[in-house]
Amino acid sequence: MKENQMKIEEVDLFTYVFFPNNIPAEKHITIENERSYIEIIDFYKELKNNTVSELSHGIKIKLSQKIPEYTFFNSVKLKKITLPDNIISEIDKLAAKSPLNSKISNNTFIDESNFYFIKVYAEPNFTKIYIFSETSDTVNNFELKISPSNEIIRCVDNSNPIILNKNIEIDSIELIFSK
Repeated sequence: MKENQMKIEEVDLFTYVFFPNNIPAEKHITIENERSYIEIIDFYKELKNNTVSELSHGIKIKLSQKIPEYTFFNSVKLKKITLPDNIISEIDKLAAKSPLNSKISNNTFIDESNFYFIKVYAEPNFTKIYIFSETSDTVNNFELKISPSNEIIRCVDNSNPIILNKNIEIDSIELIFSK
């Protein structure tokens, strides 16, 4: 490296490949003109090209721990989805055969990118909340913020349903992840 060039660290090379708009112009020019970075840049480019799907939340946490400049949204908002009429009709037929038909509610929540999926089953005295991710990874150390009540539920992981000893109204859910 020449004396007049600025110091480039691995985090700069990572940012250069994954988030090129987040690197200062001077560093961008230095990286482009320094041949000794080619091997590392090629490695990150290959990693980026092989990452066809969204990185799992666990990988994002690990990246942010190793490279503090790497940031990600630590919460995901899930909205209630409405099932099509023909599916609701079939569910109503099945529910009509059940003695608890008017006492059970079943809601589905999904995030904008369809990565997280939450099923909520509510009966008069309890509510069960199941949390799934597209990759089937275990989601660890998170909170659920339930709206409209703004109740916060702290969770170790999603390996079992969350069981609340009450029926709770839920319009939307926010998953808040701990780093």
